[in-house]
Amino acid sequence: MLRLLTTSLVLAAILCAQRDLVHEPIVVGKRVALVIGNGAYPSSRRLRNPVNDANAISSTLRRLGFEVVDGRDTDLKGMTHLIDQFVGRLGPGDLGLFYYAGHGVQVTQENYLIPVTFNGESEADMPYEAYPAARVRDKMEESGARLRILILDACRNNPFHRKRDAARGLAAMNSAAEGTLIAFATGDNSVADDNPKETNGLFTKYLIAALNEPGLSHRDLFQRVKEDVYEASKKAQTPFIYDNVVGRFYFSVASTWPSPSPTTVSASSVSPMAVTERAPGALMTNPIDGQAYAWIPPGAFTMGCSSGDSECGADEDPVPQVIGSGFWMGQTPVTFKSYRRYADQHPKAKAALPSKDNLGRHVNAAAGNGDLPVVGVTWDEAHDFCLWAGGRLPSEAEWEYSARAGTNESLRHLDLDDVAWYGDNSGNQPIDSLRFWRTAPTRYAKRLFENGNGPKPVGQKQPNEWGLFDMLGNVWEWTADPANRPGEEQRIRRGGSWYSSRIEVRLSARGYSTPSHRASYIGFRCVTEKNP
Repeated sequence: MLRLLTTSLVLAAILCAQRDLVHEPIVVGKRVALVIGNGAYPSSRRLRNPVNDANAISSTLRRLGFEVVDGRDTDLKGMTHLIDQFVGRLGPGDLGLFYYAGHGVQVTQENYLIPVTFNGESEADMPYEAYPAARVRDKMEESGARLRILILDACRNNPFHRKRDAARGLAAMNSAAEGTLIAFATGDNSVADDNPKETNGLFTKYLIAALNEPGLSHRDLFQRVKEDVYEASKKAQTPFIYDNVVGRFYFSVASTWPSPSPTTVSASSVSPMAVTERAPGALMTNPIDGQAYAWIPPGAFTMGCSSGDSECGADEDPVPQVIGSGFWMGQTPVTFKSYRRYADQHPKAKAALPSKDNLGRHVNAAAGNGDLPVVGVTWDEAHDFCLWAGGRLPSEAEWEYSARAGTNESLRHLDLDDVAWYGDNSGNQPIDSLRFWRTAPTRYAKRLFENGNGPKPVGQKQPNEWGLFDMLGNVWEWTADPANRPGEEQRIRRGGSWYSSRIEVRLSARGYSTPSHRASYIGFRCVTEKNP
């Protein structure tokens, strides 16, 4: 009996380590934000900083990979339209963020966001001339978005109530739905500082600073803001967070890599037993897309430049990573015959899929081989396919962990020609693609196309130790992660392709493309946590 009890306790501890959901990184699809700043209220009600706050937040979120819908000095009709437009962009697996700066008041424990055209003088006017904050929350939750964040810098002094109205600031506002976080600039029934001597309100000033600091989880970020505002206000203002998020989301990752989470699972605590006898590389077939998926166990690894790799770029600094729970990874890139299942049900996707590349060569349906990787898909199309298939795009850390298959220091895991189709071996004749790139970069594409280089049917090269084919070469693969780089929004792709020289076909090499980019050298594969 004692031995049985001991064994049960050990297994329970292992399973707890395997699924430490509180610290598990959250992977989302699209990042979509609505940012409203209302300051141009009549006369004494006017606020100086909400438009400045909204402009600064919008700029910051765009740098962090968000699609941003903007509203400034909105009336009720405009606010309603913007919220509906914003919610309409959200889908399952996405992150929705709503930011509002301006007047907000509570009436009988209900919070309202005030349009700049508000003419009411008493609490009875609020339901007719203002927008209920709870309605924004409810609409976001109904969208199915994976993560919903509402930030209300709206707890300023209320000039709309009459003297008999005793309520100050905003009323408590929580949510029973997992995945919702609500942030107030100060505690309920309290008033926040508009900070008129500076260009941003006190809360938003420190929120922007925290958003720009890489490596903070959402929980650490809002705690940092709370402490900074509390200190700067001389204890007069304390932001308050209603957090019903299980896991940790990172707005910005340290050193351009996904931030390690030391509290997730220590490397020494990860045990093969935590997979409950499922071996790495065990296969299942997804009945929706028809693709084979391989089991990827939890574990720890070093993400980034491998020891001895002289070709690493500045964006490949090594970072320790922990994958806290196992998942299923597509054994190959998504093939055309699998994508055709999806496209047959989604006419828009079918119509958008190219049949020729930029040189007029046949791809996808026109290529006549369903085992070729589907190519010419945008990031959004790949994202939507994976959701349809019951999964999602892999995070960058998940992709590299799976590609390394339990190794930390390998440059390319196995001999490159044995595992990858790339510039040297994917054409009619073997060539030295790296030499061509270095000596005649303007003629590189022409030389490869003349040699007939192109995608190959999946699964022809050797798999890695976890049974995954074509993790290197054949086609670049979209990942879920945005590129934290200034300028145009981009998404990260991994693995190199038939078009790449060997300098790009490495386990830590990274590529970047805008989400709308289509190319015959870009495909994708999906992951899912669902068991067969």
